[in-house]
Amino acid sequence: MIDGPGRQGHHLVVVLSRELPTAVIQLLRAQDGLITRRQLLEAGWSQHDVRWWIRREWSMVFPGVVASFRGRLSERQQLVAAWLYAGEGAVITSTTAARWRGSVNAPDDGRVHLFIPLARTLTPNPAIVVRRTRRSDPKRVRQGCVVFASAARSFADAARDAPSVRVARAVVIESVQRQLVTLEELRAELDDGPRCGSTLLRAGIDAAATGAWSVPEHDLLQVLQRSGRFPVVWANPVLQARDGTRLPTPDCWLDDVGLAIQMHSRRHHFGVAEWERTVQQDGVFAEYGVPVIAITPQQLRASPSGVLARIGRAHAARRGLRRPDVIATPRA
Repeated sequence: MIDGPGRQGHHLVVVLSRELPTAVIQLLRAQDGLITRRQLLEAGWSQHDVRWWIRREWSMVFPGVVASFRGRLSERQQLVAAWLYAGEGAVITSTTAARWRGSVNAPDDGRVHLFIPLARTLTPNPAIVVRRTRRSDPKRVRQGCVVFASAARSFADAARDAPSVRVARAVVIESVQRQLVTLEELRAELDDGPRCGSTLLRAGIDAAATGAWSVPEHDLLQVLQRSGRFPVVWANPVLQARDGTRLPTPDCWLDDVGLAIQMHSRRHHFGVAEWERTVQQDGVFAEYGVPVIAITPQQLRASPSGVLARIGRAHAARRGLRRPDVIATPRA
């Protein structure tokens, strides 16, 4: 797990057999045990000194980037090493920054994604994905020695780099639903950012704007709305009993008959406690006379028409019956 905001990683510099200059020790401590060849030379070392340490106790992790130890780098050290290699003006972005910010749905391809100023060039490296840009990022964040892109830039780039529309939707919906970024910030990034990948980002924004809190919920909402069979279909409305009691939020809601539809998916609930709370909510609906239909993503994928027919039967059965005494309000 990459150390996220507020969780500064701690990596001790390896104790070495020869005394190091104070300036070098300070750099190693500040950079998680990593340092560039240029920094060593600027600290007064000779090329001979650098080669001596690499031959005996240190290791080269990128061209020009040295680790003061041997062995594997932690995830945090991989970020630092890539950032040092990218050099001046480098900012970590896309899926790397999105995962650092807590995203579960941003895919991890094992590479560090970052951008550098347009005027700079960088020798390609298979462990790094580099985009060159003329746009600055005033809201970028520094953690220790590493700089991360703003939330809007991070999630927008992650959506642009997604391998499919579905993944782009998952990244954007999650980021908005967990309040890691707002739709307005993402729309501004869509307008100001590059055209490459904008179709994916726009698809993610459009999906999040429906009010769906996960991709399966969005899929269900699309099936219901496109069918034309139901006069009012809302995603995640605010539900309240007549006595003022706030009820759980149904994933989808057919307001004309007061029918709740729940998408039960462990994958799209963030933690065991949230999953158990979701299941318990179905019981609360029953206490207030709200009928509930439970759907799984697997059922929807296997037979959208079958799910639609099942909901259609339940909706037809409710027509003419007394509507549950609850007030539903579309969520802004």
